[in-house]
Amino acid sequence: MLGYPIAGADGDVRPGHRRFNIVWYLRAEAEKELKRLMTDETGRHYPLGIPPGLIQAEVVAELRAAAHSNLALQFCKMVELVETPFFQSVADMDVPSMIAGRVSLLGDAPFVVRPHCGMGVTKAAGNAVLLADLLAAFPGDIDHALRVYDEERCRYGQYLTAHSRRLGSQMKQSYTSDEERREAEYYRRPATSNSEAAMIMPPATYCQGAGINSTGHRIPSATPSATSTRAISGGGAMALEESLFDLPMGNVPMLWR
Repeated sequence: MLGYPIAGADGDVRPGHRRFNIVWYLRAEAEKELKRLMTDETGRHYPLGIPPGLIQAEVVAELRAAAHSNLALQFCKMVELVETPFFQSVADMDVPSMIAGRVSLLGDAPFVVRPHCGMGVTKAAGNAVLLADLLAAFPGDIDHALRVYDEERCRYGQYLTAHSRRLGSQMKQSYTSDEERREAEYYRRPATSNSEAAMIMPPATYCQGAGINSTGHRIPSATPSATSTRAISGGGAMALEESLFDLPMGNVPMLWR
């Protein structure tokens, strides 16, 4: 369970006028339980996500009961105060390329990263800044600018997707190897989660090599360095390329708010 203050109405940040956001990760069996949670009182199923106001009263009651049984009193009170809780299944997605001709993707369009990294805005801003810089640097060769953009931000997006999967491995209930189990136990430690949950930059090896500065941009070369390639294709990706919906026993993490 996470809890933190956010701005209130019209961006008001004065004490007493702010809102408080809570996030609770729970597991749900995909075949039956998740389908039940995403079905409203009339029996209509919403496979892509049920609107907040349509969640069954029984499900909301189960949430409050689970809070009483598992959470500290302060968080339990927070759950009680939420009039219309909502949830979403946690999923991710990546693509092999962010460019198609003169069409460029950025933000969550090419890479949907699990929320453990807290990187949505930063990722999109980094895409926009690099794209603008490259177009300004190569006004006479837009195709080259787009190729550099595609290479750099695809590599960064793939790093974030892999890193968020490692962070999420702590929620697994079964493992395919001792290595997976050890990794899950490592990321289950509070010290590890707190230090890496909002990690912005990839390991130092990613940013090394000719033409790469500290923000991960490569200007003007479009040739990847051996060190930056290894960081992603080797230890960076590790062995966690499975889809959330292929997790052992069909467990899909859910995010309650």
